[in-house]
Amino acid sequence: MPRFSIIILCKDRLEHLRQSLPRALAQPDAETIVVDYDCPAGTAAAVARDFPAARVVKIDDAPILNIAIGRNRGAAAARGEWLMFIDADILPAPDFLASIAPQLRNGRFFRFGPAKVGIIGTNGSCILHRDDFKLADGYDEAFEGYGCEDTDFYIRLDMLGIRSERLSLDLIDIIAHDDATRVRYTRYPSKLRNQRVNGAYLMVKTSLLRSLGSKSMAPEQCKQLYGLIRDVVEQADETSDKPIHFTLDLPPDQTFMPVPGWDCARRLTFDLRPQAVTRGVVNSV
Repeated sequence: MPRFSIIILCKDRLEHLRQSLPRALAQPDAETIVVDYDCPAGTAAAVARDFPAARVVKIDDAPILNIAIGRNRGAAAARGEWLMFIDADILPAPDFLASIAPQLRNGRFFRFGPAKVGIIGTNGSCILHRDDFKLADGYDEAFEGYGCEDTDFYIRLDMLGIRSERLSLDLIDIIAHDDATRVRYTRYPSKLRNQRVNGAYLMVKTSLLRSLGSKSMAPEQCKQLYGLIRDVVEQADETSDKPIHFTLDLPPDQTFMPVPGWDCARRLTFDLRPQAVTRGVVNSV
């Protein structure tokens, strides 16, 4: 069995994959899995024909991109001890895995350091042991479209005691592309609208997990919460500077003994204020 499984998700990014896949396939002691997420460019057939050393996982009838589903399917097919998630636009150096191998150990997950000139958008790339991935139950498939499913995953890993370590950005390059490419197959036409929905869900969900426990929400509950928040944010988008206010009821705290003379209802209240983004700088509206 290979030590590493490199998992690359592709949704109409075949032109990027043709550049990054040879870099992945050249890594020693590794298998490469390409997840064709209902790709209209025919990624599965192209990979099977031009890169037969790669394994392909195909997802059909999925017009709206769900990165979490794609990565979870890739992980389910992986045979390696270490799972490496990269996007189709990430170009690993020839000695990438050989360079990071001495740094790897269970109970840690590995991400890239702060941005350097010409290198941005690496937050979704990470490496972790398959046991730690399983402990965290993988990515949250309630997320749709673009953004925050990776941050949610990292937060939950940290809550389980699996700490983050940084990898050098000198080990990768990235293929430049615009935001329109990132959100082409999402529900919303802009990166910001995707991030507003997913970011609101991330904040609310994380608050609930910190109150109730890192494994307190089942997948169906996450999907229900995501749908609720998406509806609230979509209504607020009709007036872009309108704050969002809502309250969620919490179950009783079972760790407390009953207190004579009192009944208690626990709630979390959220006030979200929209922000405008100009040239990469976030400004309050």
